[in-house]
Amino acid sequence: MSFHSRMASGLVVMVFAIASTGFPQSSGTQEAPVTSMAAKLADIVAHGSAPAERQAARETRASEAEMRAFLLAGVTLPDGVTDPDLTLVGEGTVIAEAVVDLDRVRSGRAGSWTDPLSYLSGRLPVRASGVLHATSGVARIEVERVEVGGIGVPHLLLRELVAAYTRSDDQPAGLDLDGEYPLPYRVQEIRILAGEVVVVQ
Repeated sequence: MSFHSRMASGLVVMVFAIASTGFPQSSGTQEAPVTSMAAKLADIVAHGSAPAERQAARETRASEAEMRAFLLAGVTLPDGVTDPDLTLVGEGTVIAEAVVDLDRVRSGRAGSWTDPLSYLSGRLPVRASGVLHATSGVARIEVERVEVGGIGVPHLLLRELVAAYTRSDDQPAGLDLDGEYPLPYRVQEIRILAGEVVVVQ
């Protein structure tokens, strides 16, 4: 998984983790924020890849507009995930939204009458809010609320969605939404402010 994938996963609450990224040509008002966000990610990589030396903490700030434009035009999402959106609420809280193909998750899966996925199918909007805890070089997400089609559902359903859409040869079980993950490139902290994210190296 590339750096942009890992950073996007952390910054977007790891709700819809990204399998691979690219930088397609964008147009209109999105071009500047996409280019700006890509440049900031490149700076983080360069700084984190340089020989470690004693130095003051380095902050990289990105606006919600830059993050949103990059998510829409600068990232290749998994098949079955469309129309992503992101809101940086502040105090660590992020809201992530997308339209998700639930049939992909249900395929080949034995459900029961108590399983929420047994009653959901097709492409539906998924909205999740949570608090990103990213300090001392480690990140985890505390999920607060999950909605599918505007209806509140258990946290477990979001776990299954994330796992299903992040499976790979290297990670056959997919991403564990409740897990803790080391931050790459000597990133020590990620702060979510109102309309802005701050990455500290």
